[in-house]
Amino acid sequence: MKKHLILLFTLFTVSSVSYSKEEQYVCEFNTEVIIGNSLSDKPTPTVKKIDEKYTFFYDGKNGSYINLIHGVKIPLYVIKEGNRVTFIEKNTGDNYFVVSIFTDKRDKRNWYGSIKSFLTYGVTSKFYDPSQSFGSCSIVSS
Repeated sequence: MKKHLILLFTLFTVSSVSYSKEEQYVCEFNTEVIIGNSLSDKPTPTVKKIDEKYTFFYDGKNGSYINLIHGVKIPLYVIKEGNRVTFIEKNTGDNYFVVSIFTDKRDKRNWYGSIKSFLTYGVTSKFYDPSQSFGSCSIVSS
């Protein structure tokens, strides 16, 4: 009987851990400010409309994201503090992005305000100009 109780307790503990809730943040960014010539004395900001979509995942320990254009799940760092969740791209290159979701700031669709900062250093190609994108995210728990 004691062995059965230990087995049941172990199965219950393992199954409850393996079925922990994963948070999903579905984000859309529609406005971007690009800082061209950022290393010069006269940077040139440009504002443009964009249509970028990402889904971010966080299970309480690990984070990842999918850029919906590429469809590949990639790991990220996650910092969750107070009314903000921040996702930081794991990248060893000369550029990366940071997405902050402000879970106390809702827009007219009842989504949360979000900012994506694309950071780079010392690269002259326009593709790598630093930028900030503005949008919103919906939070879904599984």
